[in-house]
Amino acid sequence: YYEQALAIRRDIGDRLGEADGLTAIGYCALSAGEVDIARDYLQRSFKLARTLNYARAQLVSLAGLGVMAAEAGDVERARRIAADVRPELIRVNMQRLLVVPDAIEGLADLQDGQLEAAREKFVKHLRKVEEPRHLVDGSIAIIGLALVLARTDGEAQAVKLLSALLNYRPANYYPLPRKRIQDALRKIEERMGTQAYQQALDAGKQSDLMAVVKESVSEAVSRV
Repeated sequence: YYEQALAIRRDIGDRLGEADGLTAIGYCALSAGEVDIARDYLQRSFKLARTLNYARAQLVSLAGLGVMAAEAGDVERARRIAADVRPELIRVNMQRLLVVPDAIEGLADLQDGQLEAAREKFVKHLRKVEEPRHLVDGSIAIIGLALVLARTDGEAQAVKLLSALLNYRPANYYPLPRKRIQDALRKIEERMGTQAYQQALDAGKQSDLMAVVKESVSEAVSRV
């Protein structure tokens, strides 16, 4: 679908739409765990958006590259991107996406073993989420919070949270990062017994995501 839409936008000379299309494909690839493809599309989107002075696509694509840098262990680059993106989001009145640079920094903190700092960044925005439609924007923070829980003896709550997120059906434009969620679940499963893991997984499937997020925030604050 996105490839077809991108081709149409190119045919009609819609350069802004082309930048959006490149970004969408990049995020789809990132959600599927196709890192090299995601990087290629997000870099192309960023370059085109910068040429066009199209702030929205430029910031969204750069944020995706920041997430990839943090997850790849390139902590310095991730922090630089977060620092660049944050004031620009405020400048163009996209405060709703401030969760992304905070989450990028949180992922960098996790890489550095700074659990308390990571928790604070993930919790900061998840506490402000009041509508389910904003949960996809905060999915990076949700996954990060689950990883904090898993590292502080809260494996069962982490699995429940990731399971609830994995089974959430968003109406948002960008898909959930299912590959990233599944990878996190596999890592936690290795440290839990099969029965306990399955119970937590089933509990998440049957739970409301908003409720589990609030429950997880409270537990993370009490654990670190």
